[in-house]
Amino acid sequence: MSPTATNASSLVRIAVALLIASTVVMWLPALNTPFWGDDYVFLHAAQASNASGATWWSDFWPASPPRFWRPLSQEGYWRLVAGVLHADAYWSHVLNLVLHVLAAGSVALLGLSIARACRWPHAGGIAGLSGALYGALGMHLLPVHWVAAANNSMLVIFTALALSAWVAAAKATPVRRALLLTSLPLLLAAGLLSKESAALTPLLMAVVWLFVGNTRASKAEIATWLICVATVLVWLVLRQRFTANTDASYEFRLGGNLIRNAASLLAWLLNVPREALRMALTGESMRGFGWIAATSLPILLAWIIALRSGRSLLTRRQWFAVPVFCVLAYAPYFFFAWNSYEYYAAIAAILLVIVMAR
Repeated sequence: MSPTATNASSLVRIAVALLIASTVVMWLPALNTPFWGDDYVFLHAAQASNASGATWWSDFWPASPPRFWRPLSQEGYWRLVAGVLHADAYWSHVLNLVLHVLAAGSVALLGLSIARACRWPHAGGIAGLSGALYGALGMHLLPVHWVAAANNSMLVIFTALALSAWVAAAKATPVRRALLLTSLPLLLAAGLLSKESAALTPLLMAVVWLFVGNTRASKAEIATWLICVATVLVWLVLRQRFTANTDASYEFRLGGNLIRNAASLLAWLLNVPREALRMALTGESMRGFGWIAATSLPILLAWIIALRSGRSLLTRRQWFAVPVFCVLAYAPYFFFAWNSYEYYAAIAAILLVIVMAR
């Protein structure tokens, strides 16, 4: 290894270590957060289900329609919190942090798969930086502080693992390729049972396929992609049967909400907290915009540094795929009548952090 390559590897290791250390300092206080908000609704429902002796599988086929059909990440998860963790807020947040670490690790694995597929040098360093950057993003505030938002970390885990399997399968040995492709519908199903936006995964698979430069798909890959689409269609039918109408905040509308939600996406990707936007729009504009500047400028500076020396490291096709991936991953949230939270952008940010790591 040349002295230049050795120095680059050392700098990457230092950067990853600093990001991990800052992430630990930032997220460990979440362990002392009590249950709050919807936590109590889900906890009481789970305790009632456990006390009645209802089977865990009954949550996958609910007798009365819930607002969201998320039996894996909501009803099933809360029965675990109530039964195994004995409704202890501290250990529930430990589990939240474990899920967050697994989500960041899944993004690192996707970064490794993409780096190898694109034949980028320092694939391991890109993977480490991808996971460390992702874990440090402020948009994860609620998924680590709010037990009810654990479904978001589960969505990231299953989506990133599915995309990683999809990318790695193209150049894997026949046996490993068959295993990777077989895992895709299973990972997708787990994602769909965790959160609704997993329905976009087949589209994201197509964008990632474009990003890594694959031009021809085998019959097995085409069949796997079609099975994934069919899985989403079956899920849509079941979801329509099982769920009740959601409240007005989750209604789809065409109007000024599109502009507001697009601006929110940009804010979330720049690490701006929702509370800073609220403060800027509700009378405390100086403090709010100061907060926005303090959180967004480091991210903007990081992108400037990355682009100055690395703009040519990606092809035009890859630069085109990045915003397409972001927009598709956030697509349902553009139409929300009112609700807008940072963690909605958790999937949209994945390819961005991998590109920044590159």
